[in-house]
Amino acid sequence: MEKEIRALQAEVATLRYQIKKTEGGVKEKTITKLATAVKTEIEEEYPDIFVMESDPDEDGRIIEILKLMDEENASKKKKAEASEIRREEEARFVASEKAKAEAATKAAAEAEDFAIRAAAEAKAARAAKKLEENLLAEKEAAAVAKKVEEKMLEEVAAAAAKAESKKMTKGVETAQAKAEVAKKATIKKATKSTAPATKSDAKVMATTTTTKSSAKKATASNAEDWSTLAESTLKRKSVAQITEYLTGKGASITHGDGKPKSKAELLEAVKSLKVSV
Repeated sequence: MEKEIRALQAEVATLRYQIKKTEGGVKEKTITKLATAVKTEIEEEYPDIFVMESDPDEDGRIIEILKLMDEENASKKKKAEASEIRREEEARFVASEKAKAEAATKAAAEAEDFAIRAAAEAKAARAAKKLEENLLAEKEAAAVAKKVEEKMLEEVAAAAAKAESKKMTKGVETAQAKAEVAKKATIKKATKSTAPATKSDAKVMATTTTTKSSAKKATASNAEDWSTLAESTLKRKSVAQITEYLTGKGASITHGDGKPKSKAELLEAVKSLKVSV
C-alpha cells in the first residue's frame, strides 16, 4: 500500500512539473482537474492520511552502493588487466622458450655437422699421410734395393775380374809348368844319353814322377772342389767367393737378362755343380 501511495505521489509531482512547463491555462486547468480527480479518488479509497517519513540515510546508502559497484568494477578491470598481462607474459615466455629450443637444436645440428666434417677431414688427412708414408717407404725400399743390386753387381764384377785374373795367372803358371817340365825332360833326356840307366831304374823314375804329378793334381783338385763342404760352410761363403768359384768352374753367375743371381741361387748353382761332378 505504501509503495502505491508513493508511486501516485510521484506521478502527481510529475504532472505538476509538466503543468509548469506547458503554456496556456487550459492545459494547466485540465491537469489540475486530473490531479484533483486523482487525489479525490485516493482520498475516497483511503480516507486515512498516512504521512510517510523519508529515510535520511537513503542517499548515503545509495552513494555507498554506487561506490561498492565502482570498486567492484575497478577490481574486475584490474583482474582483467592482470589476467591480460599474465597471458602476454606467458605468450612471451613460450615464444622465448621456443626460440631457445630452436637455437639449441640448430646449434646441436651445426655441432654435429662440424664434428662429421672434422672427422672426415681428419680421416682424409690420415689417409693422405699414410699414402705419403707408403710412397716414401716404397721410394726408400727401391733406393735400398737399387744400392744392394749395384753392390752385388760390383761384387760380381770384382769376383769375375778376380776369377779371370786368377784364371789367366793359372794359365801362365800352367804354361810355365809345362815349359819347366819340357826343360826337365830335355835335361833328363840329355842325362840319359850321357849316363844310361837300366830299364828298371827308368821305370822307377817314371813311376815316381807320375805319382807325384797325380798327387799334386789331386791335391789341387780337392782344394778347389767344394763338393766335400757342408751346407753351413757354403752359406758362410761370401757372394764374391761363390762367384769366383763358379767362374773358375765355368758356371753362369747371371740370369739371361744379365741380372746377377742372388746368393741362394748361387748356392743352388754350386749344388748342381756338385751333382754334375
